[in-house]
Amino acid sequence: GDGLRPRRGLVVAQTLRHRFGYAMAEWVLLHCLAQIMGHDSVNTSIVYVQGTQGDWQRAVEERAWA
Repeated sequence: GDGLRPRRGLVVAQTLRHRFGYAMAEWVLLHCLAQIMGHDSVNTSIVYVQGTQGDWQRAVEERAWA
């Protein structure tokens, strides 16, 4: 690699931070999550509440088989 991008499969701190944010979003209020994550605004933290396309796809698939 060029030293600027992590190699495929390598877990980086930012990945762990995002996973933590998504996990915490299931349990704490948005303004608390913003404080935990060190964000100045809840607008920065909202990405963890909105979920990912993968989250939406899994939700649809779970309903389809129910």
